[in-house]
Amino acid sequence: MHWYWRWLGFGLWLGVAGAVQAEDAASRIAAAKTLVEAQSEALSGQPDPERDRALQSLYRELRADQLHALDLDALDEASLQALIEIVGHTNLFCSVEEAADLALQAAQVLQSRQQLKDLSATRVLNQLFCTDQYAKLQEFAALIGRQLPALPEGMAERNDQFGVLRFTAGETPRYTREPLQNGVLVIANPHCSFSRALLQASSADPEIGAVLAQAMWLTPRPNLALYQALIDAAERPDGVRYRAASRMAAWPNVPDWATPQVLFFHDGALLARISGWPKEGRKPELMQAVGAYCTALEGTNAPSWCANRPAGGG
Repeated sequence: MHWYWRWLGFGLWLGVAGAVQAEDAASRIAAAKTLVEAQSEALSGQPDPERDRALQSLYRELRADQLHALDLDALDEASLQALIEIVGHTNLFCSVEEAADLALQAAQVLQSRQQLKDLSATRVLNQLFCTDQYAKLQEFAALIGRQLPALPEGMAERNDQFGVLRFTAGETPRYTREPLQNGVLVIANPHCSFSRALLQASSADPEIGAVLAQAMWLTPRPNLALYQALIDAAERPDGVRYRAASRMAAWPNVPDWATPQVLFFHDGALLARISGWPKEGRKPELMQAVGAYCTALEGTNAPSWCANRPAGGG
């Protein structure tokens, strides 16, 4: 009989220990979420590389805190939703598959309880998409009844240096490689109001348009909403033909991914750069950068707009 009481006591101990562990995990997740939000707000006015490094460092701290070893079934709804938000905030370079897997597992638990919110589901879909886990993406989308756009082809080239997603009317988007050693690169995002202001200036001002018409327009690695927007843009005959970076790390000559930027390259080296485009524009700075670029290219196969640039442009 004494064995019965021992086993009963052991079972009660396990139950109490499990509850304490879940409560401790929930408090750690809540603290981590607060830290992520405070970190994001504190760094919101600083350049992207600093914010990216800080949040990547934070994610490493969260991993060291054994978030990946949690018993997700023991967590409450608020903790699981927060966990998905933490992963969405910190997996900035779309390079940590285990982070996306963690968000997926949390979402599956919530879905089984009928507690999964649309925003959390969207974050999980984006994490799976940006880490190229397309089989899991399709399975999860089917589970929650979401429609997906046609997923990219050419998967073997997605990790190449200078890899891009290319969008062509009537075709499935495809990974390919488009090295840019010489010329103008515009880092932009059609969902960014400042990028749209730059595009409007390019259409309205012939001098700006002459420079940017021959540029490669490149977006950072897209989420699903931007990916769909780029597919739609490719179908419009008068729109910009955007490319999307397959991996931001695959473009080592791009200093950071703030949008918009205009970068001038020669032999792979960055010669001039304009970052940002407020409502009033930055044409004088752009023309000065054009002048410096064209001066550096004198005696070479410089673009035609160098010969046509206005006097005083450099």
